[in-house]
Amino acid sequence: MQISEKGEFSISLYQDAPPPDDLLAMGIVKLRKAFPDTSEEFFSLLSERVDATEMTAQQFADAVNHVIDNFPYRKLNIADIISFDKKIKLYTFDECYEVAKKIPNPDFVSRKIDGDIFYIKKADLVRNGLKIPKDVPTRQIREDECGFNFK
Repeated sequence: MQISEKGEFSISLYQDAPPPDDLLAMGIVKLRKAFPDTSEEFFSLLSERVDATEMTAQQFADAVNHVIDNFPYRKLNIADIISFDKKIKLYTFDECYEVAKKIPNPDFVSRKIDGDIFYIKKADLVRNGLKIPKDVPTRQIREDECGFNFK
């Protein structure tokens, strides 16, 4: 879980294991082909930084593909790869209340993260291709819960 400078909570969509050596090697081969003028030292340092920053396998694969597909500059930076992340916003109950003022009966799924209860918009899960387990009910913030009249 991460907290932004504004105090907003989020969690990375990447929760898998670090990239195995073969996936790391394949990603570096792709980058070498896409950026042929990049030095060997760069790729060696990139490999070290992927390990040191605890990037996950899927995060690394997505970062490599993202850079290859979208990078507008000639010179690649390590930060362009290791800073890649996809996050989902986490809401506190009070933030759900604020959302409910604007959108009547928004659907949330509750999750216990680091010992605290947070809420995630069902639409955010669907948009990011995440499945909602059948045993986790969709939660609507009701008028009687937050004291807000939706009418």
